[in-house]
Amino acid sequence: MDSTLCYDCWDKHERLMRRWAKAPALDVAGPTKGRATFKCSKMDRGAIQADAFNRVKAWCHSIRKHKTPRPLWLCLKGFPGVGKTHMLCCASNYLTYYDIPHTFQRFGAYLDYCTNARRNGGNSYEEIVGRKKSPMILDEIGVEARFDDDDEDPRLLSEYSEAKFNATNALFDYALNHKIPMLLATNLGTAQIPAYLGARIAGPAGRFAEAGYRDFYCDWKDYRSESK
Repeated sequence: MDSTLCYDCWDKHERLMRRWAKAPALDVAGPTKGRATFKCSKMDRGAIQADAFNRVKAWCHSIRKHKTPRPLWLCLKGFPGVGKTHMLCCASNYLTYYDIPHTFQRFGAYLDYCTNARRNGGNSYEEIVGRKKSPMILDEIGVEARFDDDDEDPRLLSEYSEAKFNATNALFDYALNHKIPMLLATNLGTAQIPAYLGARIAGPAGRFAEAGYRDFYCDWKDYRSESK
């Protein structure tokens, strides 16, 4: 996904980098994050990609206007290399540019943070998650997961500790109860998401459904194959 900066964005880029340098430790860091902006990203993979990109922009714009985004939770699904993380970086930079506090973190790392904070501080998961009553951008949901070969009813083979399971439930419970906007990205398939997160969260009547969850399957050609 092309993120070459145009002349008009250099000032925004420098401003973002200064604010990014002061970002909390939980925020994702990396040399490319500051270069991902909505204005400079070229959507060249067709209508579905353009629709997903515009939905992410609208999600951010609603938050900037102090409105509840519709949908409250938005998820980008698809194979690696199609630009899901790039769109999340665009969203984080947009919110950063307008001084909107938010969390941008890899899902597994955020669960580790929650479980470690509980182990060290003795607080409940609800108290830990509740420290950040702001929009959440979570990448790489289930990146470490392994499943059997059943596409219709996949079974999770990798270990999912009780501590992480409890932290996951607390995270989505708190986000729903307090109407916290969430922008998510995952490589998991449609049937694998409830197998990984559990039916209580991602099942037909789970937290996702209550939040008005919307997903986009990013099935266009990946960009990494073109850069090789």
